[in-house]
Amino acid sequence: MPPRLPPFARLLPLGLLLAVACFEPPVTETIEIRFLAPEGIGLTVSVSIADSAGKDGNRALEERMDETRRSLLEGRDDWSRRIARLEPALERGSWEKHEGLLARWVRSAAFEDPRGLSDFFADTAIHPRVSEGEGWQELALGTSRPQRATREQQRVVDERLERWCETLAAYYLASAELHAHLAKNPDRARACYGHILESSLSEEEKAALPEPSEAESAILQPLEEAMGTALEVLDVAAEEAYSLDELSRIVFDPFPGTVVVRLPGPVLEAEGFAMGADGRLVAPPTSLWTALRSLDGRFVAPDPMLAMVAHSRDRERGPFDLDRLLARPRHAAAPPSAIDVGRAIRDALAPAPVYRVRWSTAGLEGKDDVEEWLSGRRADG
Repeated sequence: MPPRLPPFARLLPLGLLLAVACFEPPVTETIEIRFLAPEGIGLTVSVSIADSAGKDGNRALEERMDETRRSLLEGRDDWSRRIARLEPALERGSWEKHEGLLARWVRSAAFEDPRGLSDFFADTAIHPRVSEGEGWQELALGTSRPQRATREQQRVVDERLERWCETLAAYYLASAELHAHLAKNPDRARACYGHILESSLSEEEKAALPEPSEAESAILQPLEEAMGTALEVLDVAAEEAYSLDELSRIVFDPFPGTVVVRLPGPVLEAEGFAMGADGRLVAPPTSLWTALRSLDGRFVAPDPMLAMVAHSRDRERGPFDLDRLLARPRHAAAPPSAIDVGRAIRDALAPAPVYRVRWSTAGLEGKDDVEEWLSGRRADG
């Protein structure tokens, strides 16, 4: 029997859903660990609060945002306590407000003893170790099971995860039907994908889109309904303080925020980390949405839902590039069951047991990164 949308689905038209949805999390927390040359470590914690967070009449989310802002400004937050444990050689901080409300908070600290990393992460599921040898230095971040979630948060995530996987199974089934149609009618790809992604297109491209046929509309409707329901994982529902994706991160992610590592020398070995375009190493967050992203191309390609959210989160985005998506090879696997989807999602929710990077220290003597960072002359420090 084909999977059906669960009864909790809110069948908003997709265009209306996307017009009101905000795929940006209410709070984004990042920890940058910068190894300095020839020695020393700089930590920078940044907390960003979305402009729209708590402004939609959701009292629970509003109270959460108010408390988040107050604790940061008053130094009662977890990050301030963690930095205080370091007794750093230098501390500095800054904040930005938009329309009188805290929008970004940054705190930096520098210290020389690598053991300070263990003190910083002492109340988390992260266990740092810094080692070195001739011509190299290494950081290893071991992980254990996070203990941040309450029993109620764990229960909510377990219950909703099962229903979300049912929705994803319905989405993949509808996607397979669309792919079967396009395999016979490849010239209709622009009409179909353009209809799905219309809210992200330029006005000019919207006006030029061909209309889906009646038969295509019958194929697209269940796909859009499943897509709209699946995207609710990123939305903070009325009278709730967290989105399901945020709750899943509290349950599964050992890191208290996104960890970024900057190194003074070239990387020799790395595992667990993802390499950023600018040379940074990132410990990928663990949540329902990041687990789904890791399945991109496994059951369907291209995946319009993942492409749309990635585009919406791009801070330098222009209109969605429909031609680029249409140029990608298309395929759809046999539609997975909700059990198959759940198994794949849970496998992807397991963080790496260790995040490790080793880099070369050859030729770093004489660099003045430490002095510049400590004096505050580095604009990016």
